[in-house]
Order: sequence, then C-alpha cells, then structure tokens
Amino acid sequence: MGFSTVLCLPLWVSRTLLGVLTICWTEPHEVSITERATLTATSRYIAQAVERALYLDERISVAWQLQEAILTDLPLADHVEISALYQPSANDSMIGGD
Repeated sequence: MGFSTVLCLPLWVSRTLLGVLTICWTEPHEVSITERATLTATSRYIAQAVERALYLDERISVAWQLQEAILTDLPLADHVEISALYQPSANDSMIGGD
C-alpha cells in the first residue's frame, strides 16, 4: 500500500477488543514518546465513542422490537372499518406516545 511506517493501536473497552486503529505514514517516521502517548489516549477516546454508539444502536433496536410487540393488528369487525394512527413521543427512539 506504499506505507513506510504503520502504528496499530487496539481499541479496548471493558476487556473487549472492538478493533484496531491503524495510523500510517508514507514517509519513514519515528513515533516519539509524546506522539505515542497522544495517539494512545486518542485511541481510548475513539474506543469509548464506538462503545457508546454501539450501546445506543442496541437500545434503539430493543425499543423498535418492543414497540412492534406492543402495537398489534386491529381486530376485524363486520360492517365497520377500524383504523389507528400511532404517534411516538420522540422520532428518534420511536417509543412512548399515543
């Protein structure tokens, strides 16, 4: 790929490896102690942000599943047309409301 120097930093959260942050230079580069410390701290922040995003995605998925389980089909009745409209209290989580 044409990289001369590659630095790989693990993205750890709660004893779980989410992935690896890879930083590449096309020219030879000696990573200083200060630079390594800064990039290591940055990788921890990135791991925390990814963990929060995954948690939020899971919460939204659970909310959708719960909402689908609660909202059942309307009963069928002779000579009567029944309809309903659900308005969630918040658009992003789609839960709550009437």
